[in-house]
Amino acid sequence: MSTPEVFGNNAVLLMKLIDLAESYVLSITKDQANLWFEMTVLSDDGQRYRIFASNHNGSPIVVEVGGVSLKAGFTSSGNIPSLGELESIGLRATGVCLEGDFGDITIFADNINTEKLQ
Repeated sequence: MSTPEVFGNNAVLLMKLIDLAESYVLSITKDQANLWFEMTVLSDDGQRYRIFASNHNGSPIVVEVGGVSLKAGFTSSGNIPSLGELESIGLRATGVCLEGDFGDITIFADNINTEKLQ
C-alpha cells in the first residue's frame, strides 16, 4: 500500500478508500460500454458504501481483472451474504487496484470516488 504523501491531491481519496479495506463486497458492476465501474461494500458497523469510477469526459475506462473468484457462501460479521472481503486497496497514478476474496481488479479512470449510501 502506498502512503498518502505520495499522492498529493489524491491523498483524501486514498484515505477514504483505505477506510473501506476489510469491508464486505456486496456487488460488483461494470457497464458493457466500459463507461463506469461500481462496487458496493458493507463495513463492520453495518454502513454501506459505493466505490464508483468513470472518466470525466465520458470516455471508456479500462478495467483489468488479474484474477476472479466469485462464490456464494461468504457472509459478513453480521451474517449478511457477500462476495467476501475487500482486503486491500492500492491507489495507482491513473486508477485503483481492489483486491480481496473475489480476486483482483484494477480500474484506470480519472474520476474515482466513494459515497456513503443510505
